[in-house]
Amino acid sequence: MPTLKTHGIFFLIMTCATLLLHEWVPPYLPNGGELLTEDWHARTTQAGRIDIEDGTITLHSTSAQVDTGVVQYIAPVVPDTILMLSADARSTAVVAGTKPWHQARLLLIQHNGQRNRWDLSIAAISLIGTQPWENHRAYFTVAPDTQNIRVMAELSHATGSLQLKNIHLVPVSENPAYFWIQSGLLVSWSILFLLLLGTCLSISGHTFLKRLTLALAFATIVIGTTLPGKIKNQISEEVTAQIHADDQSFKAILPWDLSKVWHVVVFFLLGLTLKATLKQSWFIHLIILILLATGTELAQLFISNRSPLITDSLIDVAGGLGGLMLMTLFLRIKQREKSMH
Repeated sequence: MPTLKTHGIFFLIMTCATLLLHEWVPPYLPNGGELLTEDWHARTTQAGRIDIEDGTITLHSTSAQVDTGVVQYIAPVVPDTILMLSADARSTAVVAGTKPWHQARLLLIQHNGQRNRWDLSIAAISLIGTQPWENHRAYFTVAPDTQNIRVMAELSHATGSLQLKNIHLVPVSENPAYFWIQSGLLVSWSILFLLLLGTCLSISGHTFLKRLTLALAFATIVIGTTLPGKIKNQISEEVTAQIHADDQSFKAILPWDLSKVWHVVVFFLLGLTLKATLKQSWFIHLIILILLATGTELAQLFISNRSPLITDSLIDVAGGLGGLMLMTLFLRIKQREKSMH
């Protein structure tokens, strides 16, 4: 089996390839003209201000009790068309409101003639705090029952400033090259994870049951972190709904994002298992945790509706270190008891 040094080299190559290809190869290519015009309609109050100059939209609000924004209505689009909404955006001192969607946002909203389709993806940009200029893009599929579409930039019950420029809405089609690159990268990451697991199993001197536990811990992490976004969200929502239905008190005492809890728990269990099965130094254990935590996040760059987060990697490593510490303490106590006998 490859050494951890070999894994490290493979990991660096995969990281560079993933980041560069994500930047250079878009998943979709434009296949139509611009759908937006300069005909923006303002929605503001005395607490808000809207400036539109040289293609730059600036929204400012001093009250979290109201919405400040602009909206543009789009001509009907053929169902199943994929639209790309992109813009350069920055925010200044945006303070979010009480709801998760009370932020500085750029949205694409579909309406079926009776109601807005809030069950569909709508947000292209969601910002809080002070963020520098950055290009954002999101892709939306026009639903079969959509009768009209509107693009909206808003400070939704939030205070601060939002600036947008270079706003574009164009129809796109799938990039054939992206599919092959996506498949190749995901297969390569899978091979890296399997080789890492194989190396861990090869240096483990413990029983079949402990090796199986280590393999299951790896599999749980890789599968969970690489699920498509829609499946992951559906599972999370169903579990959350079940917890709240069984006991409403959980809602009050466990208000955290369930996905973050999952990150901590599975890497905590991995840390326990690594320490229990591998007679290696803490440094080796930490390298394994970092490779797995960072690699699974980077792979999400090419997984549908998933986004890698540095905070998730840090949470993963922290959870793993917690497991390592607890198992180290347990083994030392156990060893001390043996020496006393």
